[in-house]
Amino acid sequence: MAYDNKKVLVVEDDDMNRMLATMSLGEYDITPDEAADGKQALDMFLASPEGTYDLIMMDVMMPVMDGIESTKNIRKSGRSDSDLPIIAMTAESDENEIQRFIQEGLTDYIEKPMEMENLECILSKYLG
Repeated sequence: MAYDNKKVLVVEDDDMNRMLATMSLGEYDITPDEAADGKQALDMFLASPEGTYDLIMMDVMMPVMDGIESTKNIRKSGRSDSDLPIIAMTAESDENEIQRFIQEGLTDYIEKPMEMENLECILSKYLG
């Protein structure tokens, strides 16, 4: 399925992981915007017109501002699109940690390294 009219922001501090996420999204005709940390993602979100992004894929552990803090700031921004889906990209598989991410405001998660079938499920669920 193609999602060429959908706008995604990929937030990942590791250049290789960010490139892999971008390439994987390209398989679904998505050319995402990219941010290297949570602060940059927050700034990009706040500077964009409301409704620009349909989905944010957010690494959890990053320097400058982590994904949880960035998500909290997006959620409390007061914008009409502050409730958009924010997907945690994480190597963490502990169920308690995953639940903490959800309680902190992230919508869902995808494990790193990303597998295409998991990405397809996320895209279908939130952009479908």
